[in-house]
Amino acid sequence: MSRIRTTSLALAATLCALPLLLGACSSSSPGTLGTSAEAAAAAPAPRDSHEAIGAAEAQDDWGHTLQVIANLRADPPDLPVVYLLGGSVARECIPSEQSWGAAVAEGGGPAALTYDLASSNRTTATDLKLVAVMPKVPSIVFIGVNVGRFTPAPSTPTVKLPAPSGSLPPWDQHRYFDARSVAAKESLLRGWLKTRYPLFKKHYAYNRDMLEKLVRACKARGFHPVLLELPRNTAVIKSRLDAPVARYHRSCKAIAAEYGIPWVKFVGAARLKNGDFHDLWHLIGPGRRKWQPLLAARTAALLKKYGMTAPAPSPTPSGSSVPSEPGPYGSPSP
Repeated sequence: MSRIRTTSLALAATLCALPLLLGACSSSSPGTLGTSAEAAAAAPAPRDSHEAIGAAEAQDDWGHTLQVIANLRADPPDLPVVYLLGGSVARECIPSEQSWGAAVAEGGGPAALTYDLASSNRTTATDLKLVAVMPKVPSIVFIGVNVGRFTPAPSTPTVKLPAPSGSLPPWDQHRYFDARSVAAKESLLRGWLKTRYPLFKKHYAYNRDMLEKLVRACKARGFHPVLLELPRNTAVIKSRLDAPVARYHRSCKAIAAEYGIPWVKFVGAARLKNGDFHDLWHLIGPGRRKWQPLLAARTAALLKKYGMTAPAPSPTPSGSSVPSEPGPYGSPSP
């Protein structure tokens, strides 16, 4: 079953590095298998324009999240899985799941399934519920963190998974494509300081506690949690959010140290410009293409660090590998 799929995917991931250098592996087929192998197949390029999937056929970000988990539970893969959790900022930070996986392969990382399971207004409390229903297979869970993740009020979300599907429906990952004016971004910043910062301070202790619970839940299920700072438009924000940023930095550093997990920050290293952002947080095309290589490099390094490689294929009596067959996430690349 999954061992068969692993054989084909692992080979395709290895071969994916060469096409990526030629531009082929940066393509994506929205809503299909989030893996470096699938990126090698012919597919439309990631959308960096207003051209959209038809509303009737596109799945929203929350629906995509639930369907991915339902499918993985129905047929747990042999390949390691890498998830990215967070709100819309995490959803917008890469061109596609497939191009992320392809970049991991290009960087010499092991074959893995890569999924951007972020959605609008996602809370850490909801992420906690999602982790509880993820399949118990070797997994890395990137937990996106920014100031917005500390503003939600206490809640008791529920998660209801759909029935597994034969393949993942298309999903419309990106909603932001153009950069707003500097004046509009300055207005957003003033608004955040006036209306959202009080919520940040009011609910900070609760959300900090939920973040720690999420890390504990990941470790309890045998996953590798990673705290990941999400993009921030420092060109416009400058020093005006230093206080809330420093506060969650201290908390993330303390949680990472206590539980022995990575606290990943490359907002500065990405060298993002104002034009890379739709607003203060959401990346658009040029910014996504700067952010993804850094995320892919860290993904590859962590897969190696944790020894997360696919099991060797089982030989047939003749000594050859088992042939590939379609899986519930789509057909493996040849």
